[in-house]
Amino acid sequence: MKIAITGPHGTGKTTACYELAALLKRKTAYTVGIFNEVARDCPFPINEAATIETFQWIFATQMARELEAEDNNDIVVCDRTLLDCVAYANYKFPTEARLYNRFTRKIEWMDSYDIIYYHTPEEFPYLVEDGVREIDKEYQGTIDSLLRALYLKANVRVNARLNKPWEITHVAALLNQSGSELIIDG
Repeated sequence: MKIAITGPHGTGKTTACYELAALLKRKTAYTVGIFNEVARDCPFPINEAATIETFQWIFATQMARELEAEDNNDIVVCDRTLLDCVAYANYKFPTEARLYNRFTRKIEWMDSYDIIYYHTPEEFPYLVEDGVREIDKEYQGTIDSLLRALYLKANVRVNARLNKPWEITHVAALLNQSGSELIIDG
């Protein structure tokens, strides 16, 4: 069972992943793991200085680490989806065929997520300087637009951000609708 939180950088995705994973650990008998975004581990430059090799590394590493997390946990909460990587690559290299010639495979990968929640900049209206992420609001808005367009093009269903405190019953209902049963302890 895989739950992803998507959206542009600086919208509270990582915090939400940790909150949701903690709640699932408390409320279920399942093993729950968190898949952290891989860009921070990338040996190549990221953000505006990203290279084609950056995105090739991120695509491959994200897929491998998600598979590993799924092998080791009943439920995986993902900080980003593969389409997030595509949006950032599209921003930097909009015509680079090497990054998009396998786009169909990346769309097929989206079927591996049982639920996807989308965080928007409007819901989390400030960027925090952390030494890694880009804090330019215009850049964040452009990535948001690219991501939304990719989800539409891929015909991938995304849910609105869950309100705090996390509505575990909403997560359970969505998982049950997708054919994955979530049993909640008392």
